[in-house]
Order: sequence, then structure tokens, then C-alpha cells
Amino acid sequence: MDCLSNVYITNRASFITGFRRAVYKMEVGTEPSESNIVLAMQRVFYELQMSSEAVETNSLTRAFGWDKLDAFNQHDVQEFCRVLLDNLETKMKGSSEEKSIPNLFRGNMKSYIQVPLM
Repeated sequence: MDCLSNVYITNRASFITGFRRAVYKMEVGTEPSESNIVLAMQRVFYELQMSSEAVETNSLTRAFGWDKLDAFNQHDVQEFCRVLLDNLETKMKGSSEEKSIPNLFRGNMKSYIQVPLM
């Protein structure tokens, strides 16, 4: 996983208690462990909480379908976040955590045009 994605996971997402709790409550499902993003996120969060050492994110990288070469490519952190949250939100449908991501990561955007005074 590239540096920006690592920073997002280890320094942002893991400190959002509601997000971490929702990921822990998710069903792991029947996907093979090497492509299971839920299981990989649960493992990374667990290791971040329990380990005093640096945490490897290789299992999460593999779960995204990235190989070792992809891990060295710089990925857009916003795109990474969108893909991750979309994937988790899809897997939460029909569960008690279904509204977790929309409730945690919602906001409003306002656009306007300002005409300079002459």
C-alpha cells in the first residue's frame, strides 16, 4: 500500500471510533481471506490497537487486488478512500451497521459564484 493510503488507514480511519467499531461488527463473509477487505481491515485495526510495533498492511493491499508493483505506485488518497468506503458500505447493506458510513462521513457542499465589485 502506498504512503498516502497507509497514512489514511493508520492515522485517520483507525482513530474514528464509530468507523472502527462498525468495521469490527461487520460479518467477514465467505470471501477467500486474501481478497476479503473486511477481514483485512479488521486485522489492521486490531494490530494498530494491540501492537507497539509498526503494522503491516500487506493483507489489505492484497485484498484490494493490488500486487507488489501496485503497492509502490502512488494512489490518490481520495480515490482510495472512496473505493474503500464504497466497498465497506456495500458489504454493510442489510446489517445493523448499514447506516454507519453515511452517518459518519456525510456533509453538505455549497457552490456559489462571487462577482467582483467594479
